Amino acid sequence: MINLDANASYGILPEVQEELKKFDSTYLNPSSVHQFGQKAKSILEQARGQLKTLLKAEKFKIIFTSGATEANNTAVYSVLWQVLNSKPALFNGNIVTTAVEHSSVRKPLQRLEAFGIEIRKLPVKREEGLDLGALPSFLDKNTLLVSIMSSNNETGQIFPVTQALEITKKYAPNALFHTDAVQNLGKTEINLSDLNVHFLSLSAHKAGGLTGVGALIVSENTPYLPLILGGEQEEKWRAGTENTAGILSFLTVARVLNSSLKEKIKKMEEGRSILKEQFLSLIPQAKINFDNCPRLPNTISLCIEGVSGADLVVASDLEGVAISAGSACFSGKPLPSPVLEASGLSKQEAQSTVRISLKAEWEKEELLEAGEKIARAAKRLRNI
Repeated sequence: MINLDANASYGILPEVQEELKKFDSTYLNPSSVHQFGQKAKSILEQARGQLKTLLKAEKFKIIFTSGATEANNTAVYSVLWQVLNSKPALFNGNIVTTAVEHSSVRKPLQRLEAFGIEIRKLPVKREEGLDLGALPSFLDKNTLLVSIMSSNNETGQIFPVTQALEITKKYAPNALFHTDAVQNLGKTEINLSDLNVHFLSLSAHKAGGLTGVGALIVSENTPYLPLILGGEQEEKWRAGTENTAGILSFLTVARVLNSSLKEKIKKMEEGRSILKEQFLSLIPQAKINFDNCPRLPNTISLCIEGVSGADLVVASDLEGVAISAGSACFSGKPLPSPVLEASGLSKQEAQSTVRISLKAEWEKEELLEAGEKIARAAKRLRNI
């Protein structure tokens, strides 16, 4: 099997597999004061240190969560806690986001909208990406939060979050700023010494760690109340016993990226070029969506006229190649991806689009083989 669905889950890195072999029954509850608890706690603190180095986040708090969904929910609902702790008039406030956010941002925002908070969605253009020029008109003194993803998991588009933050500070200086950077981890550099957002969300399994563990990065002096209450874990910032094995995998991912991120990015770019050229040469009806805007080094949004993206996912799977027709959190539904349509694709184009997202570890020969199998499956579907 060749995983060309790495944006859904990267697959466990070999280095992570080796470290997990050492994880045994002597790692107990990290909140316990005995040596076995403190042994587990040391993994948490090492992981925090490695992530701070990787992200250049010395002045940020790193809170481990059950994944990016929890991290995103925590950041979004921080606005609700502000409102409940202040004047009821703030329910007339607004939140600025985009129409292409992950569902773990979109759906909490829908719930806040039901409480009376206005949700303003910044448009995304097909080739230009985020409509940054429109942002000032979306902001005002009542803006509570701006939530703009760093890159899109389906299209691969990279958004100008640094510029968006600067505009927000100018036109809505009291607003908090959150970015979902889940797809950036391991694919681009993240420099929080420059990108001084209030909240940033991450997930371990998108970069080669285990599922079930993520992190919310919070800047100093940011108003914050925990989403999950109970024990005093994570210095009272997030209750619940930490996932030590998952955090060990996160620690290992951070170590690997601290030593080889640039090399991985280069390999992804080379692999994407190989596949792109192969698709365009083997499939006359193929076109690459969003090819003229900044995008992740590992992601191709491939549209093949006359071929159902959902059918191509199944046909490629039978060939031993994993691809997707959109977000794994949306796959399996009969309608075209709302993210693709919101990004400027027609309904027909969205239905004929698949996402190819590769790992840095694949060799040229493996990618060529996978590309041939996808092309063969597409031709077969067109002839049905």
